[in-house]
Amino acid sequence: MSERNYKTINLPGDDSDDFEIVFKWLYGDKKIMEESVLRIATTYKTAYKYCLPDLQHALVEAIKEISATTRLTPTDAMQIYRGSPNGCKLRNVVVDRLHDDICKWPDEYGVKVDRSDLTAGRCEHCKKKIRNWHGSCTGECKSNIILL
Repeated sequence: MSERNYKTINLPGDDSDDFEIVFKWLYGDKKIMEESVLRIATTYKTAYKYCLPDLQHALVEAIKEISATTRLTPTDAMQIYRGSPNGCKLRNVVVDRLHDDICKWPDEYGVKVDRSDLTAGRCEHCKKKIRNWHGSCTGECKSNIILL
């Protein structure tokens, strides 16, 4: 019987599927090719756990790319929100994308909205054009809005 040498690492509590993206990233494949937002989100948690901010940023950008052409479902957004660290960029992006989609296509989400209720504005601080009902910026600065 011949003995084989395998280079393995045992990481209890971590999903090997999530680590596939992490390993590719660490070994030079900097383009995230994954198309599942849920898998990207679970990989984000792994990157957060192991303090890999560049990978976290790349994963957020991948979610932005996917959600630019495909709408997030409320179920996926809720799973990502519940499974992500408080205040993380991923959580903010997912909430913003879902909010934007609901504002653009409210009927497709089962929301009956009078379009006049959607206030368009521009943030005084970061000058980001926004739509919300709150009277404050949905961006990082959280400033007041100048109505257009």
